[in-house]
Amino acid sequence: MTSKVKVNSKLCGFVALIEINERDDGTYDIKVDSPCEKIQKFAEGLENLTLVDIADWPNSAVQKRMLEVKLGPACLIPSGILNAARIEAGLVSKSLAEEVKNISIEFVFD
Repeated sequence: MTSKVKVNSKLCGFVALIEINERDDGTYDIKVDSPCEKIQKFAEGLENLTLVDIADWPNSAVQKRMLEVKLGPACLIPSGILNAARIEAGLVSKSLAEEVKNISIEFVFD
């Protein structure tokens, strides 16, 4: 099975499609299709994610790569990768994700 998420980063104007596929050896293959050069560079360092990378944020290659490439805190791609990977790994229910459809951040101004 391949798990996919679409990330619409309205602050920067880019949309990305993320695909995660579990390999036979238990690692996770990642594909990120984005017009953003920084995201392309970010994704190049994440070829084989492990369960630790998916479930343990302080020790995650996703977090380390985010710091290496200097992605800003508003970038939603790392979160999109982790959400897709958690579905693929069975850590998040696929049926729940299908029911919820999307998650969001909403700016509130009073």
